[in-house]
Amino acid sequence: MDFLTVQDSLYLLARIRGVEISHIKTIVETMSSLFLLDPFLNNYIHQLSGGTKRRLHAAIALIGKIDKKNNDKMKFFVFKDHH
Repeated sequence: MDFLTVQDSLYLLARIRGVEISHIKTIVETMSSLFLLDPFLNNYIHQLSGGTKRRLHAAIALIGKIDKKNNDKMKFFVFKDHH
């Protein structure tokens, strides 16, 4: 995937993982913002530092359809109070 830009890779993985076309732009913008990838969207992956590649891989790992039957479990996991 070194020949893809950060933005291209986010779009590609969203499509591969079955995200509806109408939601892809919003998801890419959200993930790039959450993982501080906005300044790197037009950079090729091989140009990124190790830390930025890790952030990109984390963003990619979280892209995809939510399994509706496990959605409540996911909400519990993400929002669980750890105190």
